[in-house]
Amino acid sequence: MTRDSLGNLTEYQMPIEMPALKGSSAEFIPNLNLPHYSNKVFKLNEITLDSFRIGYIYGGILSPSLNPFTYNQTNTTSADNTIYEVWLTTNPVSITEYEIDGNNPYQIEVFPNPFENDLIVKFNIKRSAKISYFITNNLGQIIQKTDNKTYPDGNHELKINLYKRTSREILNLTVVFDNKYYVTKKLIRE
Repeated sequence: MTRDSLGNLTEYQMPIEMPALKGSSAEFIPNLNLPHYSNKVFKLNEITLDSFRIGYIYGGILSPSLNPFTYNQTNTTSADNTIYEVWLTTNPVSITEYEIDGNNPYQIEVFPNPFENDLIVKFNIKRSAKISYFITNNLGQIIQKTDNKTYPDGNHELKINLYKRTSREILNLTVVFDNKYYVTKKLIRE
């Protein structure tokens, strides 16, 4: 967000998002060991380091879906107690910019799809990872979820059993790798 000389505010979206749609109601805790004004705004012109921690982001609301309060999906949210370090890296115009690689290194295969009650999720991981999943219906309600489980590197299969609720429905399966990478597949239950 910036304010011009006329007092007009302009807001810019950053090219990166918090994992798991975190951030809402999170608290930024500034590093007050850095030079700052009485209103806790940093005096960046007095800091000579190329890279430094400006503070932490703590807590907030964890949600598997965008805008859960708008769509009355508050039962899908939970409080989050994660702490993230926030670093600022100076980057003069003449220096090459750092490019953020937004690629997801994980892929999954789901079969059969359409399915009745049972399905299999196949994935390959190149290193050990914590993995969980959740399944939502077309209203965004979580109908099944798991906690993190650590898997070693290699090929894996998850067997998922969903008890039949309706004759036909569209579901979304989201597999979460290391609480950071999300892969979602549409499921059709017949």
